[in-house]
Amino acid sequence: MRTTAPTLLAIKTVLAIEERARLFGLDTPVKQIVGGEIQVTYSFEGVNLDDLT
Repeated sequence: MRTTAPTLLAIKTVLAIEERARLFGLDTPVKQIVGGEIQVTYSFEGVNLDDLT
């Protein structure tokens, strides 16, 4: 007959490690900054640009 003690001990250890990681904040998501080049184009309708200068 096989004993389940090693398997249960391994599960208990994994759960303890996960709990410790949670307590220390190691399971929090990492904030990622997504960069890139943004181009904005303005369109003015009904305005004479020469009158603005």
